[in-house]
Order: sequence, then structure tokens, then C-alpha cells
Amino acid sequence: MKTSLLEVFSSEQLSFILIADDGVTNSFEVTMRSSLDDESKSLLIHSAKAGQGKCESEDELNAITDKISEFLQNVEAVKDDAAAATKSRSKEVK
Repeated sequence: MKTSLLEVFSSEQLSFILIADDGVTNSFEVTMRSSLDDESKSLLIHSAKAGQGKCESEDELNAITDKISEFLQNVEAVKDDAAAATKSRSKEVK
């Protein structure tokens, strides 16, 4: 899956952290964070336990890719809003 995702997204957009469960759990989850430093702002976008599969088909990979795209767009929108607010405040101070 990592190779497939890096064909769509750059390594600057995505970092991968693989966490193995103890024993065999048959779980597979994809969680997104806007920063590697901030685990508190994570979003579960795919879960085999919720019936979304283990990314073994093209449809499952496409669903994950779509959710990652949406997440990245939202992160960029938040950054743009924050930059605009900062710029507006700096004009007010002058």
C-alpha cells in the first residue's frame, strides 16, 4: 500500500508509521495526523474492524486515497486560514 500511495502523494505530504499489534489481530487501520508531533489531532480514515477491509483491493486503495486527499485539502485550508488571520492581525497592529 505504501508504494501505491507514494505514486499518488509525495513523501513530503505523507510519512508512514507502522505499528504492529501483539499477536494476530486481523486489524488494519489508517490514521492521519496533520503533524508527526501532534498525536492528539489524529483522524481514523480506514478500519478493517469497521468492515472497510485490509486494503487488498483496488477499490479499498482508492477509498483510502480519496480520504487522504480530502484530509490533506482540509489541512491546507486550515493553514491558509491561519496565515490569512495572522496577516490580518499584523495589519491591525501597524
